Amino acid sequence: ERTQMLQYYAVNLSPFFGGELQFGVTYNESVVSEKNARVRSLLPSLTWKITRISYLAVSYQATQGKSDEGRTDTKLFSTNLGWYF
Repeated sequence: ERTQMLQYYAVNLSPFFGGELQFGVTYNESVVSEKNARVRSLLPSLTWKITRISYLAVSYQATQGKSDEGRTDTKLFSTNLGWYF
């Protein structure tokens, strides 16, 4: 019998009026019983609204997968600098 479970949680915080600085954390988990597999992912992020038309976004993602076939660990760091026209 195959069972699949998905969980998703997200929290975002903007401590200053106007949203100049935003913090976020996302957690995902999925389980598939057929392969005894589990994947977990944690993603904290920070976005700074530099000016009215520009922003800097920084995030880090750590993902861990386990199953009968093996294990994977992935870590990803990302930065984005953007402008609105």
